[in-house]
Amino acid sequence: MRRGRGLGRGVSGRGRIGGRGGGRNAGYGSVLTSAGTVEMDAALMDGQTLDVGAVACVSRLRHPIRAAGALLRAGPVFLCGQGAEDFAVEAGMALCPPEAMIAPERAAGQGHDTVGAVAIDARGHIAGGTSTGGLSGKRPGRIGDSPLPGCGLLADDALGGVALSGEGEAMIRVTLAAHILQGLADMGAMEAACLLPARMARVGGEAGAIVIDSFGALGLAHNSRHFAVGLQTADMAGPIGLIDAGEWEAQGHGR
Repeated sequence: MRRGRGLGRGVSGRGRIGGRGGGRNAGYGSVLTSAGTVEMDAALMDGQTLDVGAVACVSRLRHPIRAAGALLRAGPVFLCGQGAEDFAVEAGMALCPPEAMIAPERAAGQGHDTVGAVAIDARGHIAGGTSTGGLSGKRPGRIGDSPLPGCGLLADDALGGVALSGEGEAMIRVTLAAHILQGLADMGAMEAACLLPARMARVGGEAGAIVIDSFGALGLAHNSRHFAVGLQTADMAGPIGLIDAGEWEAQGHGR
């Protein structure tokens, strides 16, 4: 974000990538509930103002992260289901039939990945966002970590930003995003990210984290076999894609 503006829009734009299918568990292409429906969660947080916008259990929004972004300055922090969809319409967004959100390949699909992003602009302002369809076969009405600040994401210009993917119930129990962000008070981005395995070991379950600190340093960690990540900084010719943290360290980054 070299120009230092539109940071929240930039992060939400990355979340919208998940709204195009292609195997991503967010927006169109989200996994199905036990009732064969799609229910999506999303959140966006502004690290400068600490504003948060979150929606959950929406089934008629192609890009739930847009509704979350519209909530940043709207007063309510978190809206669910019909209330979230009504707000989205008031904010100028179009609804689609719930069945239009079901991708054919998801009829028998599995998964629990989240599309997440963290970013810092030229002025040091930080934002984080998450968007997900949740767990495959989940109970209708289930809400995971993704829309919950301190659990699935957190951003604070004074420390940094965190976005997570994994088994939401476990991550909620250990307030994983808050734990990692607080680590940034005393350690670098990679060290803070690496707090993840020990924290998750208290309750079990898999998770992965992307982290950026207030100086723009990047960190990532996961206790799953793989964790797909895309990274870009202002001095990179283009983005790079990784499937685990070991690749990042092998390129001379991190610890």
